[in-house]
Amino acid sequence: MTREVLYRLEASRKELLDLGLRNPLINYRKRAKQVNVVDELTREIYRLLVTDGRKMSFKALPEAKLKRLAEIEVDSTKDTTTINWEDLLSQPEEEIAEGKTAARHTDTKLQTSLSSEKLQIRLLSIHNNARTYLEEQGVNILYLALGFLHWYESPSASEPRRAPLILIPVELTRSSAQERFRIAYSGEEIGDNLSLIEKLRSEFGLEFPEMGDSDDLDIEKYFAAVAKNTKGDERWKVEPNEITMGFFSFGKFLMYKDLDMTGWSDDENPKKHDILSALLGDGFHESESTYGDDSHIDEIVSPNELYQVADADSSQIVAILDANAGRNFVLQGPPGTGKSQTITNIIAECIGRGRKVLFVSEKMAALEVVKRRLDKLGLGDAVFELHSHKTNKKRVLEELNRTLNQGRPQVKGTRDDIDILTQMRDKLNAYCDAVNKPIANTSISFISALGHALQVADSSQNTAVFDFSHMTEWSESEYRTARMQIEVLD
Repeated sequence: MTREVLYRLEASRKELLDLGLRNPLINYRKRAKQVNVVDELTREIYRLLVTDGRKMSFKALPEAKLKRLAEIEVDSTKDTTTINWEDLLSQPEEEIAEGKTAARHTDTKLQTSLSSEKLQIRLLSIHNNARTYLEEQGVNILYLALGFLHWYESPSASEPRRAPLILIPVELTRSSAQERFRIAYSGEEIGDNLSLIEKLRSEFGLEFPEMGDSDDLDIEKYFAAVAKNTKGDERWKVEPNEITMGFFSFGKFLMYKDLDMTGWSDDENPKKHDILSALLGDGFHESESTYGDDSHIDEIVSPNELYQVADADSSQIVAILDANAGRNFVLQGPPGTGKSQTITNIIAECIGRGRKVLFVSEKMAALEVVKRRLDKLGLGDAVFELHSHKTNKKRVLEELNRTLNQGRPQVKGTRDDIDILTQMRDKLNAYCDAVNKPIANTSISFISALGHALQVADSSQNTAVFDFSHMTEWSESEYRTARMQIEVLD
């Protein structure tokens, strides 16, 4: 890989890195598609959702509390965390023993600052958007953010920025339109804020503590460690019980990390990858395919040389052969021309030849179409799904365990099937050759003559059977003379 290509690769990486204030992972602001949770304890929510695996619902602010909230004067330039929610929401008669947690913090209801009507409207909007994104992109971007870091861009900056610290991937569901929405931990990997970590490391020289495995995570210790590592500016602070449900996307940042060449071994380093060099350099210089439009595929390849599992015409088989040869090419065609079918055959070829194939798509629907085809053909177990909600650790391990322990597939009679297929193919090819050969000494094939006969045939007329036997002895000139006489009569 040349120096120019390396420069382009690094420039492309930086384009993926969004460390600006428009990134909600760096500067989270009030949005219409979020629900702020108030007067709750992060450690209890983490225990209920993640450790105990329970579902939680949202609770609207009672009418009486809404009136009290309206009477509180809040400076619009400040965050709503300046409100003392504990005083506002605690019950006067509630007595809490020393060292104990209030009942409202240990139940499965998440308190919000919204009225019932506004809460339901917002939850419905979030639910619809999360489902649409999952169906189209195959990625869940709905998270419950636990704890926020309030930070400043510089010592002279007056406006604090807010960045989430722990992000729990969640699902928002309800059983019917009459039921309330509930959230549950989706089972995907719980993460810290990668964008914030990179921002503070590159611009402030601050190192974040390791969050560690989510199963052994001590929320309070982690927040304390973050506060210790960011105490350079006295105004910076960690708000452990600041909680929000909203949309966050890590896709581009993860690609940025994947393309970091320092994280790869020497044998697999991206700078040694021919395809990356071609993409970022002067392009691909592929030779012409060995197979052209006039190639007779059945004379080139026999059925026992392919692992074709779905129907394919000659152009699709050419694509399969080119893929087997390791050629780089673009397969184009309008909808309904068998592109996904061809991709299925190419994947089957790779599986049959012990090769690996990575199939990616911007749309989840394209992945699902091919996966359904492979499942139907009995090859689904050879496919490892790495998209959408199917990527959580538990399901991945269960799928690996299931496929690794199911044994080798037992298929009998393949030799006989291939022999029968070869005989049928040869018979069909012989028929096609016969009907396309010129009749006797004429230049007209049987299929062309049949087409002409069908055009002029009149089923309502009964014509006598004509003896054509002597015409087989005609020369081509005699045939043409007779045909001219018929055209004159016509």
